[in-house]
Amino acid sequence: MTILNYTKILNAIRMNHEKYFAERKAIRDLHLDRLGDYLKEHPDEPT
Repeated sequence: MTILNYTKILNAIRMNHEKYFAERKAIRDLHLDRLGDYLKEHPDEPT
């Protein structure tokens, strides 16, 4: 294995991690937006 191959593998791993965390963040943001909408519609309900 050459250094070039090794750096290509590391770059592929990094890209996969970035994609995974970006997707998780998008899902979390969507859930928080939906929660915020619900709380705006029901401000007087006990938590």
